[in-house]
Amino acid sequence: MNTTPFLVACLIASSVLAAAAPSVDGTDLRIHLEYLAADERGGRGLGSDGIDQTEQYIARWFEESGLEPFQPSKWFVEFDIRQTRFDVERSHGELTTNGDRHGLLAPDDFVPLPFSGEGSVDADIVFAGYGIRAPEFGYDDYADLDVIDKVVLVLRYEPGHSDPSSEFDGVATTSHALFTRKAELARELGARALLVVTGPNQVPRREELNWEAQRAVTMASSGDDDTSFVAVRIAHRVIAPLFDNLDLDLQTIQDDLDARRGWRAALPGAHLELTVQREENESTRARNVVGVVRGRDPELRDEWIVIGAHHDHLGTRDTGRDRIYNGADDNASGTAVVLQLARAWADRSPARSLLFVTFSAEESGLLGSRAMLTQGSLDLNSVQFMINLDMVGRNPGSPLRVYGDGYARGLEGLVRDANEGPRIDLEFAGLDMPANSDHAPFFEANIPVLAFFSGFHAQYHRVGDEVDHISIDRMTDVANLTSRVIGDLANEAAIPRFLFRVGWLGVELAYDGQSSPVGARVLSVQDGSPAQLLGFHAGDLLTAAAGSTVDSGPAIDRQIVQLPTDSSATIEVVGRDGNRSTIDIRRPVSGFLGVQFEPLSRRERDRLELPFNRGALVVDVLPDAPAREAGLRASDVIVAVNGLGVNDETLPERLSQIGAGKPTEIRVLRDGRQLDLTAILAVRP
Repeated sequence: MNTTPFLVACLIASSVLAAAAPSVDGTDLRIHLEYLAADERGGRGLGSDGIDQTEQYIARWFEESGLEPFQPSKWFVEFDIRQTRFDVERSHGELTTNGDRHGLLAPDDFVPLPFSGEGSVDADIVFAGYGIRAPEFGYDDYADLDVIDKVVLVLRYEPGHSDPSSEFDGVATTSHALFTRKAELARELGARALLVVTGPNQVPRREELNWEAQRAVTMASSGDDDTSFVAVRIAHRVIAPLFDNLDLDLQTIQDDLDARRGWRAALPGAHLELTVQREENESTRARNVVGVVRGRDPELRDEWIVIGAHHDHLGTRDTGRDRIYNGADDNASGTAVVLQLARAWADRSPARSLLFVTFSAEESGLLGSRAMLTQGSLDLNSVQFMINLDMVGRNPGSPLRVYGDGYARGLEGLVRDANEGPRIDLEFAGLDMPANSDHAPFFEANIPVLAFFSGFHAQYHRVGDEVDHISIDRMTDVANLTSRVIGDLANEAAIPRFLFRVGWLGVELAYDGQSSPVGARVLSVQDGSPAQLLGFHAGDLLTAAAGSTVDSGPAIDRQIVQLPTDSSATIEVVGRDGNRSTIDIRRPVSGFLGVQFEPLSRRERDRLELPFNRGALVVDVLPDAPAREAGLRASDVIVAVNGLGVNDETLPERLSQIGAGKPTEIRVLRDGRQLDLTAILAVRP
């Protein structure tokens, strides 16, 4: 019998099976969702029977689907956490304002931050703006402010949190916004305690402090948390009267801070007595659940694509008749999608290996995903990409939010190409990268990520987050989109690399660990930028900066991206032709124009006949700023700086490249006319 046609047919079938992305049926999605979010799971709180049942269910599903355990004969990757509950009854305070004393009760008026120590403080209060010292942005809330033995009050977030023109990476959030960073800085400067308040530009209509913050949860190996430094979130309504003596309100002060008009001061007559007490430490074993689909390509199978979602939620609380935080959307929806993707891909043969993981302790500070990366469970050098699914079951009439596209070249196009069949309305986040879900530790490790999110809703972190609100069709569409993205990532010869966008220099870089020598590969050079003027070219390899080898993604970030303002460095370059050279770079003090602006709408851009990448709408011109002296007005549209086109994203980069003290040509459109104005950029106040 001639078997050649049969063998050829088998090879063709095998190739098709390997290449095609499997589809996902919504039937099992509902079954998973109803199990995970059932009252019997008790909200999947840490250390509960419900989360144990959840993890056993996920492990069985992985095994029955045909996945391999990540570790020999072990579906669980365990890590220890330490839970410390703050004693609400013994945590209290008193705020004095101009001799008037107001009692403070937890958790209505304040809640300890998870990393807060316990103890008592009795001290005057000083206000330190956003509580940030950022020399790379020329910004310091603590300049000339004495905080020794004081209670420091700071605003949450960072200047211009919602302003695309903010030097703090626009609407993206830098590490300066982290509670831990604000607390560490205040303590280093001699403060006794930290109060964090959500400012009026961000405070919701109905402010509620998160009761979960009463509980400190850390990894058991994370070291001491027995400091006496107290750090709490305090309600906006509680601290508003502190500013009455200044004839100002917090709204005006925050507006000044966002406009970079510095504001910091002692608060006359403001004094705080505060006590925070904890209960006994509780040690808990937590578990991530991990299954593997091994890759077929001998050269690519050791490269990992991680597909993850968190399976924990808030557990139960005495909140009335309904005590169970079922977490159907947050995040039974994402977990169910991961389970179905795991089964769909189990019998495929992708080139790269797929690691399906459901994380524990996300609600406690992303501890499960951090444990995977920090406790030796997962080799960072092997992880090429991470996809995160968190809250993907609601708002079917709204766009699906896609995070990560701004930090890997070609990623938006990859997702758009995968968006076939029942097309989903997509909203790409660009450089906006929230740090509130399990993609964040991977992103911080310079691993490219995609995070899918269908949006907040009234039941978020409420007992009403139940299955009857979920759209299975929405989940099914997200699952199939994700499956096609996985197929592209797992089978393409090249995978999108993490993108470092160095705005002040005008280059995009990616770590190239495959070349010899290793270094930062220049992907693009902005026209008219300092990088172009200095002679950088796409394809160049930057092997050293400031005397240190550029041997990792973090090294690129540390040695080039975060080079302090008004500082210099020598870069060693291997050109595209193999020739070696050195280039001296200097990061200027960012030029300050003094306008607040926003993106130009598509309709307005079409009316003005501007291309898609041109135009920033001026909404305010600050007093005594270079823009006002140059004659700029609100409603002007800035289209070019020094002859180079700009929009709302590139305008801050252009100004940072030019630097303070330089005359700058600003081209604007006003009432149908084109005007060329000259401004002398200043140092930011």
